[in-house]
Amino acid sequence: MRGHRVDIVAGEREKRVPERSTPWMTEDRYDDFPVHRLHYGVGKLRDPISHHLESPQRVSLVRHLVSRLKPDVVHFNHLFGFSARVIPEIRGMGIPVVFTPTDYWVVCPKSILYRTYDKQICDGPGEDAVDCLFCLLPVPKWAGKLAWKMAASPLRNHIGPLASLHSLTKRSKFIAECVNTADKVLPATNFLAGILVRHGVEANRLHVVPYGVDVGNLPERIPVPHRFSEENPLRLGFIGQISEIKGVHLLLEALTLLRNERDLVTLHIYGKQDQKDPYYRRLQKTTREIDHRVLFHGTFPHGNIGEILRSLHMLVVPSLWYESTPLVLCSALSAGIPVLVSRLGGMTEIVEEGVNGFSFPAGDAKELSSTISNLLANPGMFKEVEKRLKFRNRSVSDYVRDVESEYLSLPRMRESNSP
Repeated sequence: MRGHRVDIVAGEREKRVPERSTPWMTEDRYDDFPVHRLHYGVGKLRDPISHHLESPQRVSLVRHLVSRLKPDVVHFNHLFGFSARVIPEIRGMGIPVVFTPTDYWVVCPKSILYRTYDKQICDGPGEDAVDCLFCLLPVPKWAGKLAWKMAASPLRNHIGPLASLHSLTKRSKFIAECVNTADKVLPATNFLAGILVRHGVEANRLHVVPYGVDVGNLPERIPVPHRFSEENPLRLGFIGQISEIKGVHLLLEALTLLRNERDLVTLHIYGKQDQKDPYYRRLQKTTREIDHRVLFHGTFPHGNIGEILRSLHMLVVPSLWYESTPLVLCSALSAGIPVLVSRLGGMTEIVEEGVNGFSFPAGDAKELSSTISNLLANPGMFKEVEKRLKFRNRSVSDYVRDVESEYLSLPRMRESNSP
C-alpha cells in the first residue's frame, strides 16, 4: 500500500430497467476498497449513442459523489456508462482528471475499430459516420446514406436509428473535445496514442505508460526437443476471450492446413466455454474434424498464469483487430515465453521479430500455418529466441509507481499540501 485512500466508482448496466428510468447509486466493498456503483437502465434503448456523449442524470450523480468525497485526483479507466461529458464536469469543479483509455472507445462506438459488416479493421469514423451505422445496424449502403441525410431533419426525433446516426455524426469530435479537458491521458502504447491524436486528442496531454503484469509462480520451462514428434509435440497455447475478433478460428484453420504435420502439434485453448455461443460451437465442430490434438481447458485463476504459460512452447495471439497491448501477451513475455502474433496494433510494438517472438499478416491462416510449419522443421529457432529473449520485467507495482508519478506531476497536486 502507498498510503493513499482509493474509492472505486463502477457502472452497472441494468438490462431489465428501462433506459429512461432514473439512475441510482449503491455502495459496497471489494478487497476492502469502497465501491460506489452507478446503476443505469439499458432496456428499450432508443438512442444508445447519445449516452456516450451526454448523460446528465448519471453525470449529476458522479458530480455529487465527487463533491462529497473531495478527492485530490479523479482517474477514469473508461467512460462507458458515464458519458464523455463527465470529464469536463469534474474538471470544472477544480479537481485534476486523468484518463487511461484501455481500448478505442474514444474513436469507435464498439471500442474495437473492426467493421463487423465486412470483417475488416477500421481506421475510425469518416465525416458522415455511415460506416459506424453499418456496424451498429446493418443496412444497405443506399439506405445508410439516405438515413444520414434524414438524421439532420426533425424526423430523428421520431425514428430511433436516425437519432443514433445523428449522435454518431457528432460523436468522435465531441468526445475528443471532452477528453482534451483532462489533465493527462495515459494510453499503454504509442500505437493507441497515435490513433487518439489522429482523431482529435491533443498530443501534449498524452503520456504513454505501459501496463505491468504479475505472473506468479514460474516453474521451469518445458524443454524444446531436438525434433518435434507425436510424443514430444510443439505445445502452442491461446489464452483469452473465445470470440471471432480474437481469431481462434484462424488458428484452427492454420492447423488444418498443416496436414501431415498436424500430429506434431498440440493446441491448448484457455477461455470461457459457452455452449450457447454459436462461435464456440463452430470451433468445437472444427476441432472434431481436425483431431484430438486441440484441447479446450476453460478458465483458470489468474494466479496460475505463470504455470500455464511455462507449460507451453509458444503463446499465439491471432487477433483480427487492433489489440492495444493484451495483458496475456505482456504476461507471456514476462514469463519468458516467446509469442506468435498478428502483425497489428500495439502488439508488434513489444514483439521483436526473431528476438522474443514472431508475427504474421492478420487474418492470413496460410501464413500462420507456414510460420508454424517452419518452427516445426527448425526447433533450433526456439533455442535462438531463448538466447535473445529478454524477460519483460515490468510488474503491476511498476505500473502503479509510474501512474502515481503522473499524479504527483500535475500542477495542482504540486501546489497542494496534501500527501
